[in-house]
Formats: sequence, structure tokens, C-alpha cells
Amino acid sequence: MRWFVVICMLVSLPAQAGWRESLNGLLNGKSSQPSTENMSSALREALSKGVTQAVGKLGVTDGFLGDPAARIPMPEELHTADKLLRKLGQSRQADEFVVTLNRAAEQAVPVSRDIFIDGIRHMSLTDAKQIIQGSDDAGTRYFRKSGEPILRQRFLPIIQQATAHVGATRAYKRMQQDAQNKLPFVKLNWVNIDTYVMDHALEALFAAIAAEERRIRRDPIARSTDLLKQVFGWAAQQH
Repeated sequence: MRWFVVICMLVSLPAQAGWRESLNGLLNGKSSQPSTENMSSALREALSKGVTQAVGKLGVTDGFLGDPAARIPMPEELHTADKLLRKLGQSRQADEFVVTLNRAAEQAVPVSRDIFIDGIRHMSLTDAKQIIQGSDDAGTRYFRKSGEPILRQRFLPIIQQATAHVGATRAYKRMQQDAQNKLPFVKLNWVNIDTYVMDHALEALFAAIAAEERRIRRDPIARSTDLLKQVFGWAAQQH
């Protein structure tokens, strides 16, 4: 009988060890590794949350113009024309042009929300675990790398409509005409305004999305759903 008890104790040791390990994990607040599907879903949810935050911040009056980090400046190619026109008393035209660039971006961003959300929804995340355990903006960088070409293609018509609607194109042409009339012997470089506004708008959008991803990764309070808590809580424990 004694031998039977001893054998039972020996057989049960591994099970007891596993039970103790699981209990210690629960007591220490450690969570088990989420499934790949849950990791992918959490990434999409975090990025979608970032898009919503970005649109809410940038897609309003002064969202670009009033934010030094997002504000679209006079194109570098036009700095010479800008300086010369200001010396000739044409500051109003230059200032009006910069305002219209930012107003165009502010109008275009809300319309682009569904394009971004759709891109995230259809994003392939075969490296979900690696991204989840990556840098604070790994998901945003992956999304940008995989989705930016199609985003640019779909975003451009929205930008073109916005620049025309707020008068950016008209202001640009007026600035060109003033420069040609007053500076006929100065060689000036000109830019494609629609592409210029789109480049800056995308840069600001991705920066805002990355900021929200970073917040979700670092701040447990920012994980507003059970899925975000599970996946990013687990990821935080891996570092």
C-alpha cells in the first residue's frame, strides 16, 4: 500500500508543478499568449482607433493650421518667391495661400476616414505576433508600408476636390501670376499643390495614428476593450 501511495505521488508531481505554475501566473497577473487571430484583430482595432482619433483631431477647423506639428508650411520650392513677394508688399497673397493649404487638408481628412478603415480591415497580418511584440509604432509602420500606395491613389481625388473648394488652387495661381508680373527675370520653381497637400496630410495622419498606438501599448487605461486588454496586456509582459 505504501508503494502505491509513493507511486501516485511521483506520477502527480508534474501535474502539481504545472498547476502551481498556472496558479503563480494568475497570482502574478500574467496572461497566456493570445491566438494569432486575436492578435490580428487587436492590431486592426488599435489602428482603427488611431484613425478615429486622428480624424477627430485633424479634421476640424485649425486642426492643421492651429497645430505646429501638423501645420502645412509654404513649400520649400516657393520660399524664394515668398520672400520676394513679401518684400514687394504681397504678404497677404502668400499668407492666404498657406491658409488655404491647411484648410484643404482639414476638409479632406474626415472624408478619408472610411478609406483608411477599409484599408486596415483588408490588411494582411501574417506577422501579427512579431508586430504586437515590436516597437511602439510597429503596427502603424506595417500598415503604412503595406497600404500607403492604394491610400494615396484613393486619397488624391479627395485632396483635389478640397483644394479647389477652399480656393487653394486659385490662390496658388494668383501667387504665380503676381510673381511672374513682378519678378519676370527671376527663375522660380513651382510645385503640384494637390500632391504637396496630400503628402503633408498623410504624414500628419500616420503620426497621429502612431501616437494612439503608442498610447494603447503604454497605458492600460487606453485599452478600451477586452480584446485590447488581453493582447496588449500580454505584449507588455513580454518586455
